[in-house]
Amino acid sequence: MRIRNCSECARRKLLVRHRSICKDCKREEDRVYRELNTRTIAETHRKYYLRNKKRLNAQNKARYRKNKDRHMKSCAAWRRRNREKVRGYARNYNQKNMATIVAWTHRNRAKRPLMNAAQHKVLRAIESGELVRPKRCQKCKTRYHRALHAHHYRGYEFPLAVHWLCPSCHRYAENRRKKRAA
Repeated sequence: MRIRNCSECARRKLLVRHRSICKDCKREEDRVYRELNTRTIAETHRKYYLRNKKRLNAQNKARYRKNKDRHMKSCAAWRRRNREKVRGYARNYNQKNMATIVAWTHRNRAKRPLMNAAQHKVLRAIESGELVRPKRCQKCKTRYHRALHAHHYRGYEFPLAVHWLCPSCHRYAENRRKKRAA
């Protein structure tokens, strides 16, 4: 251990390896460097990302899959701690985009009356106790922190024939169904 006088602040502290300055002065030196060279650093990072895009995206997807439960729990915990902030975000978004949201809702309901009817039947069945929403996804067995999606695996003609899936599994199932139909 090198406890000596720092060449920057002149206080007696533990020095950074191969330097004659303390950790606090090194941290400040790094902060000043980042402020002065923000554009150069960002450009370097961008070039690195573009060269290694595929590998980095694959790593990010793998990391997300590996830590999905932990990530979901931490996001849910943050939302619980910041309920007012989340409500404010939603309120602001809805106020800014109310006309778009209403138009989109009406357009989609008009396009898909069978789907709309099936979804309402599922909701009424849940309320009456005829259907019970489980806590785990039926495909990946992941415990989902919010309500699972009801996937109409036999089509909307059979409104109560549903699999309970987490959003990612539901998206995958819907994409497979659309590919088969095309």
